[in-house]
Amino acid sequence: MYKATWKVDENDEAVFIDAEEETIEDSDKCTYSRWSYLPDLVLEKVFSYLSMRERYYASMVCRSWYRAFHLPYVWSTFVLDDSTLTRRKFNYYYGWQYVLDHMRTQMCITNVGRNFRQLVFGPMMNFFNLYEFMNMLSYFVERPQEDLGIGTHIRTLRFIFPCNMAVRDESERARIFGTGGRLLEALKRLMGNLATLRHLELIDLMLEPHEAQHLLDEVCSLCCLTLHTLIIINTTKLHYQLLHAGVFLNLQVLMISPQNLGEDLVQLLGYTNLRHLHIIQNRYTPGEINMRPIPGRIWRQCRRLNSRLAIHLEVEGARDRDVLWQDGAPVYSILYDSRHIKMIRERISTATVLLLAHTARNLHYLFVRRNGVILRCDWPQSPDWSYEFYQWLRSSSKSYDATEKEVSQILGYTWFMLSDQQFKLTRINLHYEPF
Repeated sequence: MYKATWKVDENDEAVFIDAEEETIEDSDKCTYSRWSYLPDLVLEKVFSYLSMRERYYASMVCRSWYRAFHLPYVWSTFVLDDSTLTRRKFNYYYGWQYVLDHMRTQMCITNVGRNFRQLVFGPMMNFFNLYEFMNMLSYFVERPQEDLGIGTHIRTLRFIFPCNMAVRDESERARIFGTGGRLLEALKRLMGNLATLRHLELIDLMLEPHEAQHLLDEVCSLCCLTLHTLIIINTTKLHYQLLHAGVFLNLQVLMISPQNLGEDLVQLLGYTNLRHLHIIQNRYTPGEINMRPIPGRIWRQCRRLNSRLAIHLEVEGARDRDVLWQDGAPVYSILYDSRHIKMIRERISTATVLLLAHTARNLHYLFVRRNGVILRCDWPQSPDWSYEFYQWLRSSSKSYDATEKEVSQILGYTWFMLSDQQFKLTRINLHYEPF
């Protein structure tokens, strides 16, 4: 056996390349990798990051990896998309399509379905595959006599509907549509079979009010005492309050859009153990013109019944819009999550001064960047403001020092604005319990 070597002269410069015979002893020094001897804890963690197809290919490497393919943690999170468990089929109108392979789906559910802990249905364009999979999974869950254990360990269900599949830009907002019909019935059937749910996310369903009326009936009957997190964002296109959210007595986190919030629901939340209520507006949420805030007396009544409730106002999306202010609500944080939102001085001043003046004891997160922000109160006086309050507001917002002095006096300790470097290093925990 030969190997190539470099010959150098007295100046350590390469002269030519020659071939020397390699001894058997040198060849025996080759080392081989021991990936097949990785412990199960590492293997199942690695396999959990792979797609279903990649897991199958990896399982054919060796016996150890084949055994890792069936480990419980590998299948704890199951994500269904347009290409999962499908086969190609030619359609004379659409051409080649990916349709659900019922045989492969049945084998997958019966073999590893008992290991499912989280079900994630991402935005899918093939509604037939989604409908068929949910019905097949419900079928096996409804057959406990076979003792397969399918669906008995599912704690999380996340369903995102692609309501913008026909939208190309913001000018086509009117073409946004929602789910319903048989697909909605399949979703309700599946939710009604998951008695161990702890976290439920339904995002951008965009239902009609009559369709949302009985959306969570089955979930309420099964999980009214065990559900911990409920995320229902843009459940309906129009204003319609979802009273189901007030039935879950031990709910800890509720994320809801303002068009699905109402006076009766806020009153019901006062009788629950809810800790964090996120009122979220995204790009598909109706404009502020079509919504109205909850009256302050309702928030004050809810706060008396549930003193530990924290309200979080959030705006996200691709449009420049403002927060739907909730007067009298125990607001703990305000979040603008969009690069398109302009932080004009009215928004900064409103968030820092007005909320501090009315709910200073409840506002625990106030992060303001000092560089590049001009604080000045020069808008017209609101009819709800007294003359003394308006004059105090004008004098307190003329300069950075005046604002920091007034805020420090309200909070009872020295407060100052953050620099750009300090703001970038800040990590916000909206679920912090100060009690």
